[in-house]
Amino acid sequence: PSPVIPLSPPHQSPRTSPSQAAEGTSIFVQQVLDKCSALVLRVKGLESANIA
Repeated sequence: PSPVIPLSPPHQSPRTSPSQAAEGTSIFVQQVLDKCSALVLRVKGLESANIA
């Protein structure tokens, strides 16, 4: 039983770190998409203002 106890924490820690990395990546991607959409709206507003 003693070798099994040290083995379980290393197996759990790699599982948690990739999930945290994936969450951070998804949040980063969402922020980038928000910025892109905001820029597109801003450009559309400038184009409509120039046309008017």
